[in-house]
Amino acid sequence: ASENKKLHGWEFDRFARLLEYKAEEHGILVDRVDEENTSKTCSCCGKIRDSNRVERGLYVCSSCETTMNADVNGAVNIRR
Repeated sequence: ASENKKLHGWEFDRFARLLEYKAEEHGILVDRVDEENTSKTCSCCGKIRDSNRVERGLYVCSSCETTMNADVNGAVNIRR
């Protein structure tokens, strides 16, 4: 991996550890979620397709025709 990616990964891990530490102080559980396919999966019907992201910021499911902001769709999938 490039030095930039290594540094980014290090910073993210540091942030995640700090977040977990602070959350624990307040009795909050932090659950790490794998983000793989969250932007390709329809949060309504669950179908996974590369073509569902029709343009930057827009998600349209080719199966159930759900249309929404792509980031919102990904966030709903991560929330599960």
